[in-house]
Amino acid sequence: MKAVRLVLALLVALLVGALVMQVLVNNADPVLLRVRGVDYSTTTAYAVLLLVAAVIGVIALWSLLLAPFRALRRSRERRGRARLVDGMDALQRGDWTRAEQELERAAQDPDFAASARIQAAHAAASRGDATAAQRHLDAIPGTHAGARAVALGELALSHGRAEEALTALDVADAQPLPPRGIALRAEALALLNRNGEAYGSVAALRHAKVWPDDRLARNETQWAHAALLEARDGNALAATWDGVPAALRTHPRVADAYAERATQFGFHDSAGDALEKAVEAHPNARLVHRYAQLPGERAAHRRSRIEGWLKDRPDDAGLHLARAHAQRAEGDEVGAELSLHHALERGAGGDAWELMGDRYATQGDHARAQASYANALRIARGETATPVSRVSP
Repeated sequence: MKAVRLVLALLVALLVGALVMQVLVNNADPVLLRVRGVDYSTTTAYAVLLLVAAVIGVIALWSLLLAPFRALRRSRERRGRARLVDGMDALQRGDWTRAEQELERAAQDPDFAASARIQAAHAAASRGDATAAQRHLDAIPGTHAGARAVALGELALSHGRAEEALTALDVADAQPLPPRGIALRAEALALLNRNGEAYGSVAALRHAKVWPDDRLARNETQWAHAALLEARDGNALAATWDGVPAALRTHPRVADAYAERATQFGFHDSAGDALEKAVEAHPNARLVHRYAQLPGERAAHRRSRIEGWLKDRPDDAGLHLARAHAQRAEGDEVGAELSLHHALERGAGGDAWELMGDRYATQGDHARAQASYANALRIARGETATPVSRVSP
């Protein structure tokens, strides 16, 4: 193909030269050339023609001199490409040894060195030879630092070495990381319980589209949940919560994690507000129970909110149990017992039986208290609760 292009270029040059010659013939002014003291007389047309011929001759000679080297390079590229294809085919078939051999040969061509070495490392790792895999990765040229960092990080993570993977991916020469590198780095951070930093990668991962949307959403939720639980003080918790999108704040796991830490740091009202919005968006028994048991001076407000939710879902056992918690927080033991009976009649679990046991114990009714605690244990073991005679409040 290159030879054809060269011939076409020469023909075009000759055509242009002929046209120029035709123009100059009509203006055949004399030209005097002096070469090493010898004078040569000719016309402008012939001088231009000689110059064009000389240029074309030099180009043709240079092409002829380079032709053998081009042929050798093309031959080497064909062999390297064939070895790369054979190696990838063997890798796909699970023939690890043959794949590694073919890919190592393909790596001799600088154009294929990085990709061939990476795939050879995969083949070596697949047959359990970590030393050979590391050798292949170490042989990747320095001009492919990003690809080498990704391959090293992937190999380290496959063996559970998150710290080693993070070190490889944080090499200065590999920055900025390609999309796969960003994903591997986030996974390594999460494994090292640095979920706040992993959560900080979500925007880059979303922009790079390195994962399907559902996988990114799962990881975003998991990292946000863990990052909130990892917050070491109130300022860190507030900063992390401010960075969580509004749509994610109502996710049950995320809201629950924030409420847990906010309560520990004394932010009871903030925890209540977060739980209210989450319950309204995604009704969840665990969130309602945590909401009902929040300390602070807003017990009446929380009970009012639970009563409102009960109007919409009167048969929700979890809401009846939550109302019982809120009533106990207000000191309404009689109302709490009635709410507990309503919860148990609607299929409430061990938490309701345990709270009922506490209620009977405070009344001095130890027989019913023991029976209620026993039912809580039965439900925990997956068994069926036995009836306990009801006492009218």
